[in-house]
Amino acid sequence: MAETLGRYQLQRKIGAGGMADVWLAHGPGGVCVVKIPHRHLCDNAEFVRMFLDEASLLAQLHHPNIAQIFDLGMVDGTYYLAMEYVPGFDLMTISLEHERHGELMAPELCARIVADAAGALHFAHEARGADGQPMHLIHRDVTPHNVLLSKQGVVKVIDFGVARAATTLHRTQAGFVKGKYPYMAPEHVSGADIDRRVDVYALGLLLYELLTNVRAIAGDTDLAQIDNARAGRVRPIEQLRPNVPVPLRQIIGGCLHFDPAGRYPTALALKEDLEKFLALQRQSLGQEDLLRLFRGVAADVGGVPDFDARLT
Repeated sequence: MAETLGRYQLQRKIGAGGMADVWLAHGPGGVCVVKIPHRHLCDNAEFVRMFLDEASLLAQLHHPNIAQIFDLGMVDGTYYLAMEYVPGFDLMTISLEHERHGELMAPELCARIVADAAGALHFAHEARGADGQPMHLIHRDVTPHNVLLSKQGVVKVIDFGVARAATTLHRTQAGFVKGKYPYMAPEHVSGADIDRRVDVYALGLLLYELLTNVRAIAGDTDLAQIDNARAGRVRPIEQLRPNVPVPLRQIIGGCLHFDPAGRYPTALALKEDLEKFLALQRQSLGQEDLLRLFRGVAADVGGVPDFDARLT
């Protein structure tokens, strides 16, 4: 029997993690996903403030490559975030399926996916609120789990709404953000001030991993990952895939520079260079190509998941 949370009928729990439970639900607009932070987090006033403040800003974002936040609020002491339901596969699943078959994704497809994600992030970085003032949004958690390829062949960036609150809480409690080191820029790991270029760095890591099926920041333990991430220690991609086109190597270098000043200044600049690469390759890839990729993965895994959003 479905549980009720305000206007939402919680049909089935489809995810659980250290920060929240995720439910497939029915709301005023139909099928959606409801994320409910754990009760002990909701008792933390700082987490609640940041969760609500940031999510209320992000609910104003409307972009085809960003999973939409529909609603947020509190019912009987339970806070929630209702967002777009995106049936699809995350980039980690897609990479793992290619690895399982001993295959590497075509460079042009990798470039198309990351270009679409970069466009979404630039839109968020540049967003202004209803008062016309910049929101100064940074995702902070651009990982292969938080970029989906939907069954319509559309790239979707998810999990904007809790990254900042979760980061602050984890740092307050333990000094680090558990499990995120391999996707954090050096200055982020070190606790220095950050800006939109940490998301650019993460996009470079995603491109690297899509091209190689190998995590860019290595380490068998948390401490090793922290050390490698803090030092910006990335194995040269040509050692893993010698035939990566030179322009893509240069683009990765423009993302993964240790000094933020040496990186692409914006996600838009990254997207533009990826589009130039595709033009040079005479590859005008779009939704139909991504749809074929999706169908190939779906055939391999035996169907479409209900919702493949991983939790922080």
